[in-house]
Amino acid sequence: MYNVLSLLALVRADVGITVLPRLSLPPSEHDLRFIALEDPLARRTVGLLSRSSEVASPATEAFARVLHRIVMTIGDELDLELDEK
Repeated sequence: MYNVLSLLALVRADVGITVLPRLSLPPSEHDLRFIALEDPLARRTVGLLSRSSEVASPATEAFARVLHRIVMTIGDELDLELDEK
């Protein structure tokens, strides 16, 4: 696991650079510069996580169903893939 704030702190400390999505850099961060990567095929995997030891709440189940429906409906337009592992 990584921590975005820790990565940003390392960049500020001149320890190195990092690769993060633009949304990871808050607009209030004026001392750092975001440079977009040229590779349009760069991908990232995101997922819906829950604790395996607990039963999901009705709200969690409803959210998961809505998210699944959205990905199935407009996933192709947004270049999203659904992996139901």
